Amino acid sequence: MTPATHTPGPWKPYLIDNGTAKVLTVGRGFGVICTLDGDGAHFQPKPNHHANAQLIASAPALLAALKAALIGLYGAVGTEDIQRQAREAINQAEGQKGSTP
Repeated sequence: MTPATHTPGPWKPYLIDNGTAKVLTVGRGFGVICTLDGDGAHFQPKPNHHANAQLIASAPALLAALKAALIGLYGAVGTEDIQRQAREAINQAEGQKGSTP
């Protein structure tokens, strides 16, 4: 499987008046990363739309920070489990073999 490549960050969340939340690219042109729609009937925002958009928008920075932390933990005694968890999360984010949904 070819590793997934994501749109480079930074990404920014936007909450729109009709109950939709969007995550957009910023700084490298305009692009929609994802859209979280309202409930469909009245386009009321779901309570977690903004929080989900915030989390999704932070993904590129979180991935970079996790990679840096893994490098910093290299060779540290007693950190094998956290290093394994970090590698699994990085693999999942990058769509590599061995990742779990």
